[in-house]
Amino acid sequence: MAAESEVSDWEELIACGYRAYLAGDSYAAEQAFKAALANAALAKVQVHPNIGLLFFLLGELYSEAQFYAEAESCYRYALLVYDGLSAADDIDMCIILKRLADTCRVQGKTAEANALSKRDEELLAPTRMQLESIFQRSA
Repeated sequence: MAAESEVSDWEELIACGYRAYLAGDSYAAEQAFKAALANAALAKVQVHPNIGLLFFLLGELYSEAQFYAEAESCYRYALLVYDGLSAADDIDMCIILKRLADTCRVQGKTAEANALSKRDEELLAPTRMQLESIFQRSA
């Protein structure tokens, strides 16, 4: 029963943090996201899409505040989580890769940013081809 309570607690903290993020309260959002990660760890949640989401959202907060090293670290953790999910959405991966590449580029890590952008493009290629096929059929 305690584990169920902890899981719902960390998921509620994500919602609270996201509401604060949307309202422009970066401090409250960061605190809620960090608390959600701590509660998830207590509940022994390891690989879950919401863990990746938490790291991504923290990366967004840090990037907006121009704390690029912290943002990079969070985006990398988000990428690790999504890489570990068998049903990870390629679009989510592409968004994380793009943000990570942008963050690396801002820090002068051009070669790494280019490699991440290339991986992003490779993931997007099948989706792009599928969309082009759909549009051609409907034309």
